[in-house]
Amino acid sequence: MVRYILILAVLTGCQAARSAHQAGDDGQKPHGLPDCRGLSGRVIVLDPGHGGKEVGAVGPEGTEEKAVNLAVALDLAGRLRAGGATVHLTRVSDEEVGGPKASLRQDLALRGELANRVGADLFLSIHHNATPHEKATEYSASETYYRMDDLGPSLEAGRSIHRWLVRGLDLPGEALIPGNYSVLRRTAAAAVLGEAAYLTNPGTEKKLRSPEGIAQEAQAYYYGICDYFAPGIPRVEALAILDSGDPFRPQVAARVSGGGAPLDPQAIDLQIGGIGETPVLQGDRIVWQPVGPLANGEHAVRLAVRNVAGRTSVAATASIRIDAPAAALTLAPALSRPPSGGP
Repeated sequence: MVRYILILAVLTGCQAARSAHQAGDDGQKPHGLPDCRGLSGRVIVLDPGHGGKEVGAVGPEGTEEKAVNLAVALDLAGRLRAGGATVHLTRVSDEEVGGPKASLRQDLALRGELANRVGADLFLSIHHNATPHEKATEYSASETYYRMDDLGPSLEAGRSIHRWLVRGLDLPGEALIPGNYSVLRRTAAAAVLGEAAYLTNPGTEKKLRSPEGIAQEAQAYYYGICDYFAPGIPRVEALAILDSGDPFRPQVAARVSGGGAPLDPQAIDLQIGGIGETPVLQGDRIVWQPVGPLANGEHAVRLAVRNVAGRTSVAATASIRIDAPAAALTLAPALSRPPSGGP
C-alpha cells in the first residue's frame, strides 16, 4: 500500500550577541520615498515588546522600554491601517500578553502564535536596546534582527526595515543581524525584531519621551514596511501530492503567484528530502515527478519561489510517504542440513 500524507504549512533587557551585516547588508540606502500601495490587503502583526511586570530596558531618567515600545507600535499601527493593511497588536496596553499569571515562556509563545493564527504576512517585534558597557550613555545605534534560519522573506523584510531605520533615525551605529529570538523562531511569516535605538543613551531617551520622537521612529518603520511590500510578494497558493499512476513516482504540483511581478524561473527552490530538484514552471503552475522510484519512507517536500523583483515567498511544505510491501519474499532454511546428532 502506498500512502501520501500531505502536511500543508505556510512557513518556514534587550541585549544579544551579534554577527552583523552593515548598511542593510548590501550597502544600499533608499532614495526617494517608497511606494506604499503594496500595503493594501496585507496582514501585519506588531509586537510591542515586554509589558506588565516585564519592563525591559530603562533609560537614565527612568523611561521604561515597555512604554516606548507600545507608543511606537500604536503610532505605526495607525499609519499601516491608513495604508490599507490589517494590523493586529499582541498588546494594546501595559500588560503581559498571556495575563499577569503567564510565565515569560508562555508570554513569548503567544506573541508568535497570534501571527500564525491570523495568517500574517509580516511579524514585527518592536524593542529598544540597552548596554551595560561603561560608555553606555555614549553608544547609539539602530539594530535590526531577522529570523536567522530564513534567508528569504525574513532577511528581505529585515533589510528593507533596517534601511529606513538607518535613514530615518540617522544614528552613528547600525547593524542588520541574524537573530534567534523566541518570538522570531515561533513565527511562520517573515519575522523581524527591531532595536531601533539604545534607550541607555540620554539623547535617545529624551527624544523618545516626546511625541515627535515616537512619530519619527514609527514613520521610519512604516516606510521600511512599505519598501518590503512594494515589489509584490510571491506566494505558493497550493501544494499537492498527486497520484501519477505509478505508486513510487507521485507528482508534486503547486499553484504559484508572483505577487504582481513575474516569477523568476531560475529561482524556484524545490527540495525533496533535503535534496534540490528541478521542477517545471507552466504558467502559474509548478510540477515535478521523480525520474526513478522513491524509496520507502517519508520524504519532506519544501517549495519556495522568488519573483524577478527579488522577493521570496514563504515556503510551503508537504510530506510524501511511500509505504509499499515487498515485491517478493524468498524463504530459505537457516541451515543447509540438520545438525549431526539429530534435532
